[in-house]
Amino acid sequence: MKPRRVHSFLRFAFACALATLTVLFADSPTTPAIPLNLARHNSRADLLLFDPATQGYLPTEAAADWLDDCVATGHVPEKGHRFYLLKLPAPQLFTRFDIDTRGCVGTVTLFGGDEPKPPGKDWRPLAKDLDIASLGGGKKARSLFSVSQYLLIETKLDEVADWFDLLLLGDAQAEGRSLQKRDRPMEPSSVGRYVNEKTSISLSGVAANSVVTSENPNQPAASLQKIIDNDPTTGAPIGASANLSINYSEQRQIHRVAILVEPGVKGTLEILAAQKKAKKTATAKPRKPWGESFDRPLYILAAWDPSKDLLSAPNRLPGVSGPAVSGLAVESTQVAAFVFDGRNYRMAGDFPPTPATALVLRWKPETPGRKLFILDVDSFGKETLRNYEHVLPEVGERRVRPEGSGPYPFPDPIPFPVPVSN
Repeated sequence: MKPRRVHSFLRFAFACALATLTVLFADSPTTPAIPLNLARHNSRADLLLFDPATQGYLPTEAAADWLDDCVATGHVPEKGHRFYLLKLPAPQLFTRFDIDTRGCVGTVTLFGGDEPKPPGKDWRPLAKDLDIASLGGGKKARSLFSVSQYLLIETKLDEVADWFDLLLLGDAQAEGRSLQKRDRPMEPSSVGRYVNEKTSISLSGVAANSVVTSENPNQPAASLQKIIDNDPTTGAPIGASANLSINYSEQRQIHRVAILVEPGVKGTLEILAAQKKAKKTATAKPRKPWGESFDRPLYILAAWDPSKDLLSAPNRLPGVSGPAVSGLAVESTQVAAFVFDGRNYRMAGDFPPTPATALVLRWKPETPGRKLFILDVDSFGKETLRNYEHVLPEVGERRVRPEGSGPYPFPDPIPFPVPVSN
């Protein structure tokens, strides 16, 4: 057997063994169940565009938006016939691929490879002529099976629209990781030329050791984590009678929130930055009249506009403070309100840095009883790729996530209900 064939056979056998173990232990209560998105700058991946003139791959600005952690940053792909190269730091088993987009017309073909060679016979075909309309939009991600360091994405696009995220999943897991400050700063340009540093790490991701809880005790804890799993094809519903809380592993300074939901629902999703304080006596205060000044503004978005990556019109809404609950005084500040009109589904907002140990999501539907299905929630602070990284903690520090869906250092969730402070 020729050396090249031996190499391919060993790669295939290794992939088969890993895939078999994944299937055998998928339901184990001690096995992480949420995969890590490999197509991320914080996973040290990068994206390049093939240049026919030089027969090489060049940096592309699309990498900044497609490989960051923000579900609301997008970039329009090149129209026509192009080849994008997703470069991983080392060979990886990957099993699923998706593009978070709506509105593109054309096809995508995928290849796996061990070297960044020009498109041709050196690449292993993985999926041929996928209708791009079958990708993204909350649909099921495309199944793959390959151990490769490079993924070649061939596009033939007749009509183009923003791509917001690339999704590449394999056997690497997000659960069990935590966010840790680097021993020394890392220059983002060492990963790629085009990097969105400020949105490079979502603090509400599973890999950042956050956890979602619900005011409804009957809502399965494992399914709730799908809104922070960095996967636009999975999610969980929120109802008007049960707020959701995204709990951080430590206090953060949040200045941006981005969200992706399924379209077709009208209502307002309020975002509160909550903190746990030592127990103290507090009395409820009545809401202030509309139009009276407040210390902190509440920002409202009418509809997400790709040309405006900031909040639109600032408005101020009243608040209320409440008594201590569950042995703690919980203080919260409303930082954003996303207004869904039935057509929009992707929104983002920036606001002054606000301390928070949790983000509370409160849904107010236009039609009573109508739920909102959330696909992804991202939040950002001062922790960026330059100074922070995802790491696996020591075994002795690991605890089990709700319903045994995987080990990780468990953050203590804030108690419900959460009052709104001034």
